[in-house]
Parts: sequence; structure tokens; C-alpha cells
Amino acid sequence: MINKKFKLFECCIPVKGINKGVIMDLQRGNIFIVPNTILQILDKYSDKSIYKLFEDFRLQKEILKKYIRFFYENEIVLISENVSNFPPISKKWEKPFCIDTITIEIDSLQLFKTLFFKNDLNSIGCKNLVIISKTDCIEHIRKILKYVEQSKVELISAFIPYTSKSDQVEKISEKYRIFRNITFYDTKKHIPNKDAFYPKIVYQKESLKKILNQKIKSVDDFTVNIDAYLESLNNNLFYNRKIHIDDEGNVKNSILQNDSFGNIKDTSVFEIISKIEFKALGNIPKDKIEVCKDCEYRYCCPDNRIPVVETNTIYHTTKCNYDPYTNTWNEA
Repeated sequence: MINKKFKLFECCIPVKGINKGVIMDLQRGNIFIVPNTILQILDKYSDKSIYKLFEDFRLQKEILKKYIRFFYENEIVLISENVSNFPPISKKWEKPFCIDTITIEIDSLQLFKTLFFKNDLNSIGCKNLVIISKTDCIEHIRKILKYVEQSKVELISAFIPYTSKSDQVEKISEKYRIFRNITFYDTKKHIPNKDAFYPKIVYQKESLKKILNQKIKSVDDFTVNIDAYLESLNNNLFYNRKIHIDDEGNVKNSILQNDSFGNIKDTSVFEIISKIEFKALGNIPKDKIEVCKDCEYRYCCPDNRIPVVETNTIYHTTKCNYDPYTNTWNEA
């Protein structure tokens, strides 16, 4: 084996942070924490023989052996006499439609909203629909599902207040397997989640605002796959290709945003989402944001904070729960 060459599998992406790095296994969704010095060695000696590596680092040979063995056992590196048989993955990222996720408030199901579901939902081509309500909305959900069945939507998530009729919503979700998860908020008491079933049913005591405004809390919140990685190279994982429609029809980038880019009552949703201003947040990758650009997790982080854009800098006004300069998580 020592005379063979090695290189990272193309689905295993090395990312250097300010202090340390990671290797993201985009195929399995795993993240491996690795010193930046090891990433530098992997980059320099990729496609070269293991013998050459050990010759150049004789004093560190035993340490490097452990890393190579760990990488090999976890299928992070391939070892072969001819590693050129494994071409690099394309960095090209394209989607056939303009929007992936639509979040919509359904406290009321006005005519303009019904027309949106009937005429625009399928044309937009979104695959993920998130419905939000602050009231009992069972009948609204039933009506919406009739239109969703005729659309390209593949998954539905819902945020609904916990009421005496919540069990009826569960029955609907069991009938329509398109539901991915349902979160009942403001439960007032502890209720065990039903996360071993499909759809996943979650009960939370927190308010809707608090749930939707949650920051990244751990590595479990990261999105590690090939699609997210390619998108993150040039776009913002949270804001790109997503729209939020509030109960009055105002179109925003997310429920956290105050500004509206138009209203579907009197303007085509396609006209609204084509605006440069609407696309602005989605076109800000982590590589352009202060602090984020130094973070080893920048290509898998769906952080919902709204970046502030100034002439010579882009930054966040609030701190992330992870500090890339100390490599620590905020436990609060």
C-alpha cells in the first residue's frame, strides 16, 4: 500500500477555517474535524505516493499513518495505483425552476391565496411547501391539499398551534403521505414527540416566533449534501430560492423579514421574485460575510440571520452560537 497513491474521494470536501478545518462527506452527510495542517498536506500530496509523503515527513510519520488509516477506514480517501480514474465532481449548480421552498401563512384563505395555489404553485415548481398558522386551520389545510396534489410539491411541513383539534390534523397528515413533519407550538405542557413515525410530529411549548427565529445550535443543524454544498459556493443556503407569503399576501424572503417586495393580490408572484432586490439576500454566500468567511462550516450552514450590506463589508448584527475563532459553541 505504501507505494500506492492517495486522494480524497470527490464527495469528501476539505474546508479550512481560521483555526481548524473539516472534511464534509457529502454522500453520507458526515463532518470530520481535521487540523488545517493535515488539510494542507492532503492538498499538496494528493495524487502522490504514500511513500513520498512519509519520506518528506519522517518525524511525523506515525501521526500521518494514523490519519491515513482513519481516512481510509472511513472511506474519505481512496488508495490506488491510478487515482486519475476518479475525475472531480462538477461545481456547476442548476435547477429547472426558480423556487425550491415556499412558506405561506394560512390563517385566512382569501381568494387571492386560493388563486395562487390553483394557478401559480405548480408553475413555480417548488418542491417544499411550509404552511404556517396562528389559528385553527384544518379546513384550510384540506382545501390546500387538493391543489398541492396537482403540483410539483413533494414535501409539506406545518407549524400549527396546539388545540383540541390537533389530532384531526394528525389524521390528515397520515392520509396524505406528502407531509414530512408537523410542529404543534404553544402546547402549554410537555407532550412526547412522535418522531419515530412518518410524518414526524413535534410538540413544543415555545411560541411560533421563538421556534422560527432559532439560531444554529449544533452541528446537527448543518445541511451536508452535494446539493447544499454546490449552492453554498455562490448563494446563501437559507435565503436562496425561498419565498415567504404572509397572511395578507406580502412576499418576503422569510418570515423574519420586515420588508415586502410586493403583494400577490395585485402583482404576479413571478414578477416579484424576479426583482433584483428580492434575490439580493440569496446571492450572498458565507464567503462574503465577515466572521462567516472564516468558519469551517460555511458551506453547510443554513443560518437564518439577515446579513447587513454596506459599501465595503457584509456582516451580521448578532453573534452566531458558534465562534470560529475559539472553536466553541455557546451553551446558552
